[in-house]
Parts: sequence; structure tokens; C-alpha cells
Amino acid sequence: MLNLTITMETKDMRMMINPVRVGEIITSTVCGDFKVIKIGHTLAEVRVKFINTGYERLTSNANARRGKVNDPYARLKYGIGYMGRERRHGQTNKKTHNAWATMLESYVSGGARVCSEWLNFTNFERWYEENNPDLKLFMVKNNNATVYCKQTVRIVTIKERNIEISKHRMGVFTLKNTKTGETIEANNGNEIARKTGMRRGAISHLKSGRYSHVGDWALVK
Repeated sequence: MLNLTITMETKDMRMMINPVRVGEIITSTVCGDFKVIKIGHTLAEVRVKFINTGYERLTSNANARRGKVNDPYARLKYGIGYMGRERRHGQTNKKTHNAWATMLESYVSGGARVCSEWLNFTNFERWYEENNPDLKLFMVKNNNATVYCKQTVRIVTIKERNIEISKHRMGVFTLKNTKTGETIEANNGNEIARKTGMRRGAISHLKSGRYSHVGDWALVK
């Protein structure tokens, strides 16, 4: 017991010998540089501010000195995604986090963009778990949509998801007649041209976003 007490006192003394200072800039282990902006009455009351995001939080002198301070707004997931809150053990569902990570991975690999709201995991988590409370369903994006957001994704069964994946691989797209409400779905421009009377070039411009509509026909996103 005596040796343990001496060891603990020695560690405390080392921390006292090398306390952080107000204005000191320290590099964290993963979240970039932070600045010490205030020191309280005890070694557990050190307020720091991250340079890149402006996020402020309290920490201890020991953690600050070692750089063991996390910033929930640091874009650590593929360089674009961030947690949006302090991440505590047991509070993040793995299925929800995997759905978010898969969406971000698609973005950075050249797929559809992700709306700014969902770059924040906390925002995505709230929407996903409200719409998929049992976490037994899956999220899919409309094939023609160029961004993941609330308006372009749906929660579906695994059967519906597999159908959507097949459509995506086949390059299926859908046109809708804005007057009659008729829809045409195909992966063949010739078939669409034959049914609507449009030129192939016009269809290409619709798919690329250059045209918002041709006559009464518009691309369903």
C-alpha cells in the first residue's frame, strides 16, 4: 500500500511540474491542434479550444498535456464525416454507424454526394433510427438522385433493396409526364425515345441534369 501511494503521489507531482499554460497550443493525437484558453482551480478544469473547428471543452491537465482530447466536429470519417457529439461507449448502434459509413464511402469513391446535414452522424442517426426503429430494414437512394438526403432515400426491406441494386447496376432511369402523371422506366434510351417521341440526345441531357424537362417529360429523381 505504501509503494502504491508513493507511486501515485510521484505521478501527481510530475503533472504539477509540467502543467499546461493558458495560450499554449498542443497537438491532439487524432483531432488536430487545440489551444488552452482557461485553467480552473484544479487540474481537472482545463478548457481548450480546437483550432480547426472552434469547438471548446473541458479536460484535465494530464489529458491536455498528452493530447488525449477529442473533437466531435473533427472530420475523421473519410475526411468528410464527423460525430457531432461526444461519443461515449455503448451509445452508438453499430448498424446505424455502418449505414452512415457506407453512404460516406460511396461519396468519396465518386458516387452521389451526401447533404451537409448528414455529414454530421448525430443528425443522420436521429433520422435513421426514427424511420427504422428495429434496425431490421435498409436504406436505399433513388437511382437518379445525385445526393443522399431525406428527400432521395427510403427505408425498405431487403427484397426491395436488392431490386433497387439491380436497377442501379442496369442503369435504370424513370421519366414522368408532368401533365398526365404517366411514368416510364427503362435502362434503354431507344425504348424511352420510342415511347415518348424524344430524341436520344434530349434523354442524355435530362440524365446529365443539363435539361430539367423535355416537353412534358421530366426525370424522376
